[in-house]
Amino acid sequence: MRILLLEMKKIWRGRILLLVALLCGLYSVLFMDFYVGHISITDHPGAETTELAGYMLDHYGATLEPDEFDEFMRLRPQFVAEANQYIAEMPVFRDAGIYNYDDIVVLSQNLERSEAEERAYWVLGMEQCNYVGYRIQAIDSIAENYTSFGTRINTMLYDEPLTASEQIRVREIVSLKEYYSVFPDIIEYTKDYFKYLAVLCVLTSLILTSPLVTLDRARKMNQLQYASATGRGILTRQLFATLISSLLLTLILFVIFGLLFTRAGTMKFLRCDINGFIGNSFTHIPITYGGYIGVLLVLSLVAAIASSALAFVFSRFSDSLVTLIFKLIPFFVAVDLVSVLLVFNRPLMIGTSNALTDFGLYAILLFIGVAVAALALRRERRVDI
Repeated sequence: MRILLLEMKKIWRGRILLLVALLCGLYSVLFMDFYVGHISITDHPGAETTELAGYMLDHYGATLEPDEFDEFMRLRPQFVAEANQYIAEMPVFRDAGIYNYDDIVVLSQNLERSEAEERAYWVLGMEQCNYVGYRIQAIDSIAENYTSFGTRINTMLYDEPLTASEQIRVREIVSLKEYYSVFPDIIEYTKDYFKYLAVLCVLTSLILTSPLVTLDRARKMNQLQYASATGRGILTRQLFATLISSLLLTLILFVIFGLLFTRAGTMKFLRCDINGFIGNSFTHIPITYGGYIGVLLVLSLVAAIASSALAFVFSRFSDSLVTLIFKLIPFFVAVDLVSVLLVFNRPLMIGTSNALTDFGLYAILLFIGVAVAALALRRERRVDI
């Protein structure tokens, strides 16, 4: 245990931790902040749809029954009355000959608009009108999705190339009334956010753990270890120190970026089934939003640990950090491509992924990493000085 802790102390060096912290900050700004903001701020009428989904969750619970839907739709006349008030008070609408929301509806069907009409049409959805135009669009979209769900299911069953098991699953969504869920259409943004988190976990794990063995070999420490009674077993402890450090770092990143993700305001939907009527994607298994995020985190954790195990092998056969870097770059690119193009494309989604493949690829990666590391340890015990 004492040797294991000393090896971990060698991994968690101040300079490396500073580099990891700077990388995480830059990476977050460049790749991850966009998705949090896109859910809650910049996406219209998506933001209003999410807001109305939150309203339904607060007032009716995680599902919306038909009688509750009728009550919910009473909000629309209130939104229209608010729009009419803005139209009556603001000169931009009078200049365009618009006197009520019905005129806006007629104008939306006219592709040839004057400059004044174009300006008036978009003003109703801006902040100065409290986004009421987008709120009306959002509630109309929710109503259409709720009332036309049966048609959408029939389209999936007969027009899309689904497997037999996928067709059974789609019918199950209807029979179990999973589609009554008020979950908003935020799976794409969530998936992309945690996809980039998985890539960051792999990258930071490689940076933190891979120099351990290479630096020892560069200082000829391995030759000293070979001459001691327990020296050949130290590499085993270094492997455990590498895997434990990768696990700890990944969990720390989960906590930090999980807290950052709460800014999107979607954590209230954790108990909602994601196969709701608002969205257009359905999963191979019944699963809540919280469960789906859990799946993404498990995949990220497996990727980070498996990558660290393989990087450990690379470092065992690298005599300098330069050599190690040239080995790790193509490896990181390969893992990144697997994460982005395959596993995190649309995990668990009907029609675009296979549930076994989503988990199988990373399971194979983990098995290969541990198996190759075990072979490297066996070779280390038999090496001649």
